[in-house]
Amino acid sequence: MYMISITGASSSGKTTIANKIAEEVGKEKCYVLSQDNFYKSVPEGVDPSTYNFDDPKAIDFDALIKVLTALKNGTYAEIPNYCFKTHKRTGYSMIDFSGSVIILEGILTMCSISIIEMMDMKIFVDTDLDVCLMRRIKRDIGERGRDLNSVLLQYKQFVKPAYHKYISNFKHKCDLIIPNHIENECAFDVLKSYVVNKTSKVN
Repeated sequence: MYMISITGASSSGKTTIANKIAEEVGKEKCYVLSQDNFYKSVPEGVDPSTYNFDDPKAIDFDALIKVLTALKNGTYAEIPNYCFKTHKRTGYSMIDFSGSVIILEGILTMCSISIIEMMDMKIFVDTDLDVCLMRRIKRDIGERGRDLNSVLLQYKQFVKPAYHKYISNFKHKCDLIIPNHIENECAFDVLKSYVVNKTSKVN
């Protein structure tokens, strides 16, 4: 099993790149796992607008490591379903994956030493933070039922500080930095060729 992690700022384009790689490798061979599924439910009585989703403590790393280990070993994995409107887990999905490549994407994927040690390749998506903010506004309003003021407040209070505290430091610890997201076709072509070559050798 070949395991790849993709990290970077919120809305930097991690999911898009993960899906592009999966298309090149072949979706029957590649499974994209989102860190977002592993958010802990917001505790009862806590206002979600005051809850820091960008702190590593918000992620259930024990469950994530358990799923990664199961997928790596070719056994069933129980993946949580998370609702961004209610901020709660809504159940689990059973995954039976028999391919050869796992891609883990998320802002805090490098915050666990155990997960870092499992990865064969680590990628950092380096996108201008203003671009990330514009994408986040569009996503959170359109897909997650939030209003502009709440998105901007959360970004200022939690998202941007967390990027500098927890995420940006890992940029130069990754194997490959992709500047400016998918618009940088040259960088993506290099990544695509490398990954396809590496994963073609994995049974």
